[in-house]
Amino acid sequence: MQNLQENTWTDEEVKRFWDYQSTIPENYFTYQIGDKLVDFFREYIKDDIFVLDYGAGAGFFSEQVLKKTNAKITSCDFSPESVKKEIERCSKYHNYQGGYTVDELIKQNKKFDLIFLF
Repeated sequence: MQNLQENTWTDEEVKRFWDYQSTIPENYFTYQIGDKLVDFFREYIKDDIFVLDYGAGAGFFSEQVLKKTNAKITSCDFSPESVKKEIERCSKYHNYQGGYTVDELIKQNKKFDLIFLF
């Protein structure tokens, strides 16, 4: 019988993992079906509400919300590289409220009407 060693993820390992994952968009669930998720939750995504996409990755779901609604959306993630990609992807939309790391978002002290976590 092989001895299995327990691995504990540090904050740095988690950030490094997601930094790498952000280079492979087709691996993201929201890249694959983000548009369908917006359609599914459309009755809750009212115009002019404040939405948070928590753990947004590279911002694929946020972008679909921005394309299909007039909701004001903020995105956040643990990975600074992912946040850069969120901002690049979403900043062209008038209803985008910004992208932040989780620590930065906590300092913003913002309130949201609807929060998504995928």
